[in-house]
Amino acid sequence: MPNLPSSSEKEQIEHEIREAINTLIVGCEALDMELATLKTGEQDIIENAGASFVFSRVNDEWKVIYYHESSSPPTRRSKEH
Repeated sequence: MPNLPSSSEKEQIEHEIREAINTLIVGCEALDMELATLKTGEQDIIENAGASFVFSRVNDEWKVIYYHESSSPPTRRSKEH
């Protein structure tokens, strides 16, 4: 039978979880963006891009401590599009 945490250990674990919730925020964003418009009028577009952030509360200020983004390769649209 596994060793289960005592009630005081459970309270400490719950406190640490609450502390983490109060000091960390995870965010995400989905977006499409225009990279460039060429002299011909064509545009390079990125569709289905995404970004994620982890913020941490440091000295009463929110700081980004992790950032990641990814997307599909850009596509070129004609100026008539």
